Amino acid sequence: MADLTKKQRVVLEAIAKAIDEKGYVPAVREICASIGLSSPSTVQVHLNSLEERGFIHRDAQKSRSITLTAKGREELGLSEDPQPVAQPDDYNLITLPLVGQVAAGVPILAEENIEDTITLPVDIVGDSASFLLSVHGESMIEAGINDGDYLVVKEQSVANNGDIVVAL
Repeated sequence: MADLTKKQRVVLEAIAKAIDEKGYVPAVREICASIGLSSPSTVQVHLNSLEERGFIHRDAQKSRSITLTAKGREELGLSEDPQPVAQPDDYNLITLPLVGQVAAGVPILAEENIEDTITLPVDIVGDSASFLLSVHGESMIEAGINDGDYLVVKEQSVANNGDIVVAL
């Protein structure tokens, strides 16, 4: 067996478990939640190490693109590769960065740190969407924007009457 740290092994196991139980690859935040970490950047460090060492493979152009390599499956004692459910063709998808939080209520600093990327259908978000923000607070519930929702934000310099805007 390879010399994985305890956390690297836990991350590798969480990936395999999610694919096996849910049928799809977990997002970085889902890995955080499943192993009890609060920092996506910590999970990214472990994912980078696992990829460099040949236990997983990721497609940098897609979110949720982690696959266990033969070495990763062997490390976990798996005889078969848990296969994620097939994703739709890439031609109608857009990958958007999740760049931070926005307050719905008490103002908070919207830091522009890419925390994750999420691939969404173009027919839902449009092809001119710029980025995603995570909502924190409850003052926009009447507009259907709830605490924990992701907002698809299109960057533009002018807002029309009745538009809901995020001022950065």
